[in-house]
Amino acid sequence: MGDVSVKIYDKFSHVLRMESTCNDIGTFRVKRKVEHRDGSSTEQKVPLKKSIYSLYQLFTIMRAANYRYLEFISTFDDHSNELKT
Repeated sequence: MGDVSVKIYDKFSHVLRMESTCNDIGTFRVKRKVEHRDGSSTEQKVPLKKSIYSLYQLFTIMRAANYRYLEFISTFDDHSNELKT
């Protein structure tokens, strides 16, 4: 998905390790209060800012993506016992 990726590693055939990376967090849009030059403010969907204050929002977005991907791969059938004959 562009600058965002989800990687899965199989550690020693026993542990599944998942890793998410994001090189440009501006690809995610969040709803937040926007201050205008005339002094008014509105709530709009805007790109996520690259700051320490956006870490929790980025964490929740990436965690949700990881959970959706884990839910998807949990539907796969396990054929590992069929290969051992």
